[in-house]
Amino acid sequence: MTKRYGYKFNTIINFSSYIYQHSFKLRCVPIDNSAQRVMEKCVELDSSAAYSLAKDGFNNSLLIGEIVPEHKSFSIRSSGVVDVTDCVIHEECHVMYRCPSPLIDSVDSWPRPLLCFPDGLPLLDKAMSIAAHVYDWMEYMPGVTTTATTASAVSELRKGVCQDYAHLMIALCRHCGIAARYVSGFMQGEGVTHAWVEVYDGLCWIPVDPTHNRRVERGYIKLSHGRDAGDCPVNRGVFFGNALQHTHVEVLVEEL
Repeated sequence: MTKRYGYKFNTIINFSSYIYQHSFKLRCVPIDNSAQRVMEKCVELDSSAAYSLAKDGFNNSLLIGEIVPEHKSFSIRSSGVVDVTDCVIHEECHVMYRCPSPLIDSVDSWPRPLLCFPDGLPLLDKAMSIAAHVYDWMEYMPGVTTTATTASAVSELRKGVCQDYAHLMIALCRHCGIAARYVSGFMQGEGVTHAWVEVYDGLCWIPVDPTHNRRVERGYIKLSHGRDAGDCPVNRGVFFGNALQHTHVEVLVEEL
């Protein structure tokens, strides 16, 4: 059964002093796949921002642009409508999703209790067991990790946000021979961007949300995927100027 969702993503980045020649890459438009179809989309950026649409190496939708004049803020507004028809994605699996990546390193030095979970389970049951293990191991706590925190660091800290839960689950899945990839997107009721995991069962990708310890079904809209969060940030930019930045994000997902 198809369900239709409207989404609104609003971000404003404030800089502590003027910057210029600000180049950016945005992944704020949902992608089309076998599980979801983008029916409407609209992107509004600051009037001084010039941009073009492209695809990155993972086939995610990408906005590439630049703001040349001096500015102290940058606003991004992305909205549209998505039809969600399924909870699995029919795509092939690349070997890279079975290997360590920059933010998902080896589990060799991890606490031994974190590496203990039942053997002999079917693949999906094993993945769900890992998600539950991560959920029990972690405490949700914003502000204690950064976008550069590795899965190994999180395994010791035992605190973090959805990105950290996803990285921990992916590392454990790959350790057990299960291909897994990182997903960025929107979730109904969350209010900010969210991250979860897709595991490959040999035929298709099945999404799992370790932060909430459940299979992903309705109410999720996928933006992008990669080996880890470093491959698919919603916003990445470089600029000239000595400034700190503060980002405010608002996300709204509603069933239509």
